Amino acid sequence: MRKLKCVIIALVIVSTNSIAQNYLDIAKVKNGFVPSNEYEEVDGETAVNNFVVKVTYPIVVNKKLVFLTGVDFSNINLKPLPSKSAVNLMSSGIRFGVSYNHTDKLKGIYLAMPKYIGNYKPGKTNFFKLVEYYFGNIK
Repeated sequence: MRKLKCVIIALVIVSTNSIAQNYLDIAKVKNGFVPSNEYEEVDGETAVNNFVVKVTYPIVVNKKLVFLTGVDFSNINLKPLPSKSAVNLMSSGIRFGVSYNHTDKLKGIYLAMPKYIGNYKPGKTNFFKLVEYYFGNIK
């Protein structure tokens, strides 16, 4: 048992130091589904469906300056109680910021991530409401 623990610890140390992601995920789409979850205090079950989209777009200006931009959207569908109808818990947000190399040893990442959370139905009208929410009344 002790040998197994030592081997696992050695593998974790070696893998974290030698394997790294040398690329950036520009777009990521995930969909998860859990068929049955039991309620804690009442009888019954609910299914949970989770859908997530993330898009990242870095704009490289030079070796010292990179603008960071992106959008996020997530939707979780579930029934809060057996007697209630299913609800959509949605969130959408934008990311914008700057990555700046001050010196060879000092790098700063300054990022803002405002997020809108609610039970809304995506569409043309609500899209413009989100734009107004983030950027004010644009005309």
